[in-house]
Amino acid sequence: MPDTSPTSPPSAEVAPLTLRETLLTIREYSTEIRRKWYWYALFCPLFLAYNYYKAHQIPTTYQAATSIMINGEGGAVSGLLQLAGQFGLGGGGEMKTEKLLDLLISQRMVLSALLQNATINGKTDLIANHFLDKIDLKREVNDTILSNFRFVPKKSHELTLRESTVMQAIYRKINNEMLSASVGKSGIVKAICTAESEGFAKEFMTALATTLSDYYADKTVEQQNRAYRVISQRCDSLERVLYGTEYALANWIDDNRTALRAGSLPAKQGVKREQYKREAEVLNVMYIEAIKNRELAHINLLLSTPSVQIIDYPQYPLQPQIPNRLNMYIVAILSAITIVTIGIIFNKMLRNAFG
Repeated sequence: MPDTSPTSPPSAEVAPLTLRETLLTIREYSTEIRRKWYWYALFCPLFLAYNYYKAHQIPTTYQAATSIMINGEGGAVSGLLQLAGQFGLGGGGEMKTEKLLDLLISQRMVLSALLQNATINGKTDLIANHFLDKIDLKREVNDTILSNFRFVPKKSHELTLRESTVMQAIYRKINNEMLSASVGKSGIVKAICTAESEGFAKEFMTALATTLSDYYADKTVEQQNRAYRVISQRCDSLERVLYGTEYALANWIDDNRTALRAGSLPAKQGVKREQYKREAEVLNVMYIEAIKNRELAHINLLLSTPSVQIIDYPQYPLQPQIPNRLNMYIVAILSAITIVTIGIIFNKMLRNAFG
């Protein structure tokens, strides 16, 4: 019987373009691009004008840099470690630069630096007020709050609501846009402040580095310092009581010198003398032990105190960071050429497909 089942039509296959057809296609699109040259003449000036406007909106800035190092491997420290080993004391462990880095950008450090005095262009004022004079803050704070506003010298925790609002805005701008810090392979912390005002960048970074160095050294050994003060006070108290007991014993001997020579000292007075002697001996032992503890606490304080060294302070003049406007113009031209070329080719492809 003949086969009556329907047969499927052969699938259409697209033949690959030959070299001649490829070259003809390239020439066709090249001709189309040259014919639409006026689109380049239209878009390139527009892109250049926009980038020219954007380039001149970018201000010239200044960078103030400082380097900070925690030095715990000096000869003096090594000698103290050897001395401490004789008393069973160990070092406090290596200080972590990450802690120093976190403190550097913390709100407490930044606000403490801003509330210090500095002289910029012959004017001495709080660094926070120099910030308000040199750097625009209108996008972060309402104009009504900034109207006739000035900071006055005080601690950061004593700020009023209005002062705190402005200070928080200053801190956000500094932390988000102006201040950066990093730790190098050698463990040295490098911080950079980038600002439109050369004076503010330099004075703020100097104050911040000094504030951080003092705060870190003090807070790291706060517990050891408190223990040393308590033990020192105990030593002073024992010394006063011991000297008082010794003077009382000396006075007793002076008062009873005749009876002692004659050998006719009453029993009650003999007991009194022994009480003075025993009390003086006990106090003397306690005082000696307290002196030892005070010296050990002093050694522990010295071992725990980090040597925070500011390697470099920012110095005038700071190097200006001028925006590279030429690169922006080149990018504008290349962007305009790319967009126009893609548009012409896509338009040609659509006309070929539906024409």
